[in-house]
Amino acid sequence: MTHKIRSVPKAAARQKGSVDIHVGERIRQRRAVLDLSLEGVASRVGVSAQQLQKYEVADNRITAGRRFKCAAVLDVPVSFFFDGLISEPSEFALPHFPATVVTLRTNPTAVLTSSVALLFKS
Repeated sequence: MTHKIRSVPKAAARQKGSVDIHVGERIRQRRAVLDLSLEGVASRVGVSAQQLQKYEVADNRITAGRRFKCAAVLDVPVSFFFDGLISEPSEFALPHFPATVVTLRTNPTAVLTSSVALLFKS
């Protein structure tokens, strides 16, 4: 009896996110402004040139630690990689934020004051 081997579909390739693409472009732009080679920056960051190139074209995501190291090597604040990033308002927003959390985020003193007042009322 012959058994057929079913082929299992490969996992879908990770789609490049807009943030990953933007961060990669900012790394490449800064490297170009400083006239630094891919190999030179990669060695100072502690990755291979191939890996740094994958970060720049968003084939691989760059971790927070590596992004921090890149910022130091490229002499910019970490926020530099996110400058100019435009997102749709709903792209990162949580759909049902309780009012207190929203207030806490925008005016933490007001939340603390009202919470303390409630404690003393009891």
